[in-house]
Amino acid sequence: MCSSDLDIALRPDGTDGFDDLIRGHLLISYEDRFVPVANLEDIIRSKEAAGREKDLLVIPALRAHARRRQGRGQNGAKG
Repeated sequence: MCSSDLDIALRPDGTDGFDDLIRGHLLISYEDRFVPVANLEDIIRSKEAAGREKDLLVIPALRAHARRRQGRGQNGAKG
């Protein structure tokens, strides 16, 4: 298991909450379970709306990662 930050928000900024985010979610395998997580574009949208310095600083890296995924045909949609 890796060590990193985990953000959990009931209604992330820039979204309409669960019903909005579940439409484009990804299923990530974690400890023998599949966990739904917001897709990268929704995460970027939320970070932009939040406008916190820590969020704004990571957006360029997230966008670059999104472009690489698109180049490989991985659109970040349901998985």
